[in-house]
Amino acid sequence: MHWNKLIIALKAQQRTLQIFDLGNKSKLKSATMNEDVVFWKFFDENTLGLVTDTSVYHWNIFDQAQASPVKVFERHATLAVRYIGSISKDLRS
Repeated sequence: MHWNKLIIALKAQQRTLQIFDLGNKSKLKSATMNEDVVFWKFFDENTLGLVTDTSVYHWNIFDQAQASPVKVFERHATLAVRYIGSISKDLRS
């Protein structure tokens, strides 16, 4: 879910991502990745970050010229099986 807009990013069948504007009841974007998406999160007003087993991508949800996510960097091989996401305070201690 976007921070302050009624926009949600959903994953279907491990590789397809769809972004919906719930306020306007419309689909903003859709893309199918070449590998499974293991984590995704909005990290600023315009950009959705996506993580696969091997790479990290950015996707500007409002830029119509950017039809699909853009690879930013590859993950180190030792991180391929590591969990990506938020860790609660209870798990850190």
